[in-house]
Amino acid sequence: MNYLRLLYANLVLLLLAVPAYGNFSQQLNLEFNTLTNRDGLSNGQVNCILQDKRGYMWFATQSGLNRFDGFRFRNFFNKNLDEKTIPNNSVDDIQQDWKGNLWIHTGVGYCIYQYDKETFDRHPEKWLSSVGVNGTIYKVFIDSNKNFWFMLYDQGCCFVEGQTLKSHLFSYKDMGVKKGKLVSSITEQHGTAVLSFSNGTLCRIDGIHKKVLWTNPYLTQNHPNKDDGTFSFIDSRNNYWVLTNGEAYIYCSAQKKWYVGMHAFMDNQKVAMPTRERVLIRDIATSKDGKTWIATDHLGLLVVDYAHKICHQFIKHDNIPGSMPDNSLQKVYIDRNQAVWIGTYKNGVAYNSPSFTKFNTIDLGDVCTITQDKLGNYWCGTNDAGIVCYNPKTGLRINYGMAQTGLSSNIVVSSITMSDGTMYFGTFNGGMARYRNGEWKSFQASPNGLAHKSVWAFGEDKYHRLLIGTLGGGVQIFDPKTERFIKTLNLDNSKISSNYISSFCNLPSGNVLIGHSQNVSILDVNNFSLTNQNTTKGGMTFPSPSINDVIVDSRGICWMATPAGMTMYDPDNGQLEIINELNGTQGAVGCAVVEDQQKTVWLISEFIVTHVQLTKNNKNKWELNMTSYNSMDGLQEHQFNYRSAYLSPNGDLAIGGQDGINIIHTKMERNANRHVKALFSGLVLFDHPLMAGEEYEGRGRIGEFLGV
Repeated sequence: MNYLRLLYANLVLLLLAVPAYGNFSQQLNLEFNTLTNRDGLSNGQVNCILQDKRGYMWFATQSGLNRFDGFRFRNFFNKNLDEKTIPNNSVDDIQQDWKGNLWIHTGVGYCIYQYDKETFDRHPEKWLSSVGVNGTIYKVFIDSNKNFWFMLYDQGCCFVEGQTLKSHLFSYKDMGVKKGKLVSSITEQHGTAVLSFSNGTLCRIDGIHKKVLWTNPYLTQNHPNKDDGTFSFIDSRNNYWVLTNGEAYIYCSAQKKWYVGMHAFMDNQKVAMPTRERVLIRDIATSKDGKTWIATDHLGLLVVDYAHKICHQFIKHDNIPGSMPDNSLQKVYIDRNQAVWIGTYKNGVAYNSPSFTKFNTIDLGDVCTITQDKLGNYWCGTNDAGIVCYNPKTGLRINYGMAQTGLSSNIVVSSITMSDGTMYFGTFNGGMARYRNGEWKSFQASPNGLAHKSVWAFGEDKYHRLLIGTLGGGVQIFDPKTERFIKTLNLDNSKISSNYISSFCNLPSGNVLIGHSQNVSILDVNNFSLTNQNTTKGGMTFPSPSINDVIVDSRGICWMATPAGMTMYDPDNGQLEIINELNGTQGAVGCAVVEDQQKTVWLISEFIVTHVQLTKNNKNKWELNMTSYNSMDGLQEHQFNYRSAYLSPNGDLAIGGQDGINIIHTKMERNANRHVKALFSGLVLFDHPLMAGEEYEGRGRIGEFLGV
């Protein structure tokens, strides 16, 4: 997975900004995905968002603190009798210091989340006293250089340099502010801090050089706000946005002039606004391209593009996928990859990233199997509608039901295109059919014919014979030239250990690997002898004997998709890896495995597609660099089906599921300009998630959290 893949991320984009006036030729196309309680978020009101230095996303909610690794949430709640838990579930601020620890503000004050122990220190005053900060803090700000700014009741502002931990106190007198006035917010400007006092006074301080650069009482003198609090933000043009009493005061640095209200300032800047309603601003962020992102109350998200003189609006549309989930927003945050994260008032998190891969779902029904003819058309076997032929260039689709195919079932679960272009389709309880030169022919179960009416898998051996895997009748070899079933291999007449066959894979030796309900067998296609393999060379049993799909890749590594997840086994070095929902995929069941033309592997589980790139370390072990995709990236919402994956000759990977098919351009994914970072989000011993400091059956404990 990349940085979160986290994250992450994105759907079919629709433009939601509707101009009220002005030239809107430069439109901004954004589509938002959401994270809600159904995804594991503890509460729908998201007050603060942070990406930590390890890549995790943190969400402060009205009920709990949440860590998101791109696929799973870890929730942190208060436990009254446990001093090492968060002191209160109402969280509204998260910041990270130079050590990587998080300073969390809750309904009862600050605490420190200690990454190495995965615990919360409810008494930060002990550490504060050690660095010369004495008194009660009511606000903490950590700037981009990891310097601390602590606001102390009746004392002022204490600056602590992040690396040296040297402190300096700026008194109220130094700042030119009446004693007792509280600071509502602190923001950063070019290595300095701008303090916003509750009465409207602004003060800019250079902590490194121990200087108060200026104090600006304009709002205090001209627009008294009765100490209701002020919140300041600085945009890409060094304009100051000061929010107080439901109003926005903007100081234009170029003009040295204050404007009351966003509309007055935008009109002066000749920026076309999408609405003339009063704008109640909750939060502001700036992206690297100079755009100003504004979270509003009841007007959704506004994006000011100074360069093109336009302000875009993104609001909630109930019937439009990818729109904002809420019009009342709490927080807007831009992460290191320029992904935009929005905290809403009721409906969780919305996010968009320009770097995320986007996929489209092609609605072809519940697709159980996929193959492709020599013209490039996809032939999809469905769960209830027979076979659909789909032309990806024109979008044209043709349906073939029982009346056309001669099958006695429309549940089509297996397919293959032979080297000569002939296609075969297998069904559940309906026999199999051949399509050649525009004509269909069906084959039903009979004493000298098809061994079972359910055909679960197909393969082609080196002699271009058709291999047929049945659901209860074992393996059959069919000669297309003579149209005869020349061999049947089952429990009664061979050494095969199961009659329930799921998949075939051709080996470099010319033999065929067979996956079934009792691990795997190797078929010698010359003499039809069979060898069962139930363990590794070292005698270790595989995690699950039931195989949904199996391949041996170009390195000789065996990949098995099973009900227990994905298993990787390298017989050369004995390495056995289990990849499941606890450490790499979403959903416990492995559905299919494919190796692409770039020799990277794609793992398909119930709800996720994982792209695996392998490298060997200095211990001759394989390291798996995984990038995972799910519905947040545009893949289908519902489950993928077993063995419903097909690699086309041009390198495209088609994957079938309950919503249709997704087509992944594997060459583009291989060459995508992304720096992938795997996030370690937990350790599992014998299916038990192990926390920092926890012993497991006397096997010792982990000293610190390993998410690095």
